[in-house]
Amino acid sequence: MVVSAPCEAQSSLPEQLEIIELTEPLHASLALLQGYWLEWLTAYHQRDRERAERLLDDIFTTMGELDVERLPDLSYGASLSAVQAARASDFGRASWALAAAERLDPGRPETAFAAATVARLEGRRLAALWQQLAGYLRLLRFPWEREILVQGALLWGLFSLVLSSALFVVLLASTKGARFYRDLVRLLTRRLPATAAKVTAAVILVLPLALPEGLLWLLLFWTIVFWGYSSRTERVVLVTVWLLLALVPEVVTRQRRHMAVMLSSPMRALENLALSRLEGSMLTDLGELRALLPESVAVKHLLADVHQRMGQRDFARSLYLDVIDAEPDNACAMVNLGAFYFHVADYTSAIQHFQRASGDDSVAALANFNLSQSYSASYLFAQSEEALRAARRLDEDGVSRWMKEASGERIITVDGGVERIDEIRRELRSAWNVIEAPVPFWRSVLDAASVGLVTIVAVLAVALEVVGRRKGFYAHRRRSSGRDAGDDEADRDDARSLVATLIPGAAAARRAEGLRAFGSLLPPVALLTLPLVTLLGYRIPWGFDPGSSVMWTVAVAGLLAYATSRVVRGLRA
Repeated sequence: MVVSAPCEAQSSLPEQLEIIELTEPLHASLALLQGYWLEWLTAYHQRDRERAERLLDDIFTTMGELDVERLPDLSYGASLSAVQAARASDFGRASWALAAAERLDPGRPETAFAAATVARLEGRRLAALWQQLAGYLRLLRFPWEREILVQGALLWGLFSLVLSSALFVVLLASTKGARFYRDLVRLLTRRLPATAAKVTAAVILVLPLALPEGLLWLLLFWTIVFWGYSSRTERVVLVTVWLLLALVPEVVTRQRRHMAVMLSSPMRALENLALSRLEGSMLTDLGELRALLPESVAVKHLLADVHQRMGQRDFARSLYLDVIDAEPDNACAMVNLGAFYFHVADYTSAIQHFQRASGDDSVAALANFNLSQSYSASYLFAQSEEALRAARRLDEDGVSRWMKEASGERIITVDGGVERIDEIRRELRSAWNVIEAPVPFWRSVLDAASVGLVTIVAVLAVALEVVGRRKGFYAHRRRSSGRDAGDDEADRDDARSLVATLIPGAAAARRAEGLRAFGSLLPPVALLTLPLVTLLGYRIPWGFDPGSSVMWTVAVAGLLAYATSRVVRGLRA
């Protein structure tokens, strides 16, 4: 088996890709894996643990021949078997199925979530909760899943801010609406009877509801008409609300495009390659990657490494030659091409390629080590010793490690193409044509807002205040301190009010303390929406979904703590 070492990435140039094919030996190895797995399942159902362990060892031997370290599909199958055994109250068999799942794909969060299900079925609630938490901690170790989680958390945070902003405007209406209504009625009675003026004023106050997406327009309308009645801190929050409406749609659109790439099959294949995982759909996903980036030399280099790992050396050779044609100084491809010639006993060509690669500092030590092996195979022992000394001077520890690792094959290859995964990600993002899928209602509402619209809203708010002063509006407007005379008595009423205690931000809104009112709304809103994070964000495509039990636990505990603190403060007041 050829051992791989990391290598620096080179720049890419356009080139035509070849179709991914599988040789008969590779087909045979994959079929052997499937056969071993079916035999393992038979031994498992027959409760023959000793035979199952032997078959698992055979699976790992075949994995070594394919140069893969993880088999996620088989790990998921073992986890399913564990849960099925637990449902049949066979917890001993479930335990060793979970151990097999862990061996087949070490450290994955799905296995911990499956263990949590088994523990819950066994009645061990605390153990189940601990396994759930362990699954989330494991998730943080994997960059791809962690990125999806972070992006989902960002979307949840934006949603919480927008919803808190909407509720703040509702609070504003509850404290300013009566004043605006009285001023509007007083203005309308100059031309209309009193009853008609009151009805017209009420209709005007809710008129935007008649428009499409009426709730959004109503909230925007209220920010305009209540601007003139607001204190300084309330205006700060209103400006923040407008900025959110202007920026959030663009942020969500950009994120949606980013996540379309992140969740694509080719990106999933790249992550599996980086972790040396062999998923059933990986070769198909790589074919899709080739179709999306048909001129990428980085993709060609990656595919060459895949063929090299799986022992398809002829396919790898053709791809490495194309990479070197486009990138003559690509030392990583040069080393692996030299390895091909070594394996077919063309030692002269191998020596030439290793000599060319030895001029690159990133692989100089490794190229000299391979050069020494090629000289030795050609019976040029003096040159072999000289090349080995050169390799030791450059990397003594590396040479010792390679001599142990390459005791069978004698030649070390490099994962130059695999190390270009970040470069391929960037190319994929640039080339990806996003197919717009139906979006949830709340996202379409956010998309209705824009920078231009919010600018118009802000201008209208200021203009209405200027005109309103001339028409006798804002007679009861808050002073710059945000307080009216007589508010001390209102504060005492609020302190004794059950409504003010239970409704976040109500007392602060009554006192026209905008920042405090918004700050009181945000924590409970964020906690209430936390269990919906998977609906608001992006689902990680794993076998065992953890569900929302942990989110509900955190949300309920947080809300209870928040409500308790408010009640205690109210009682003290």
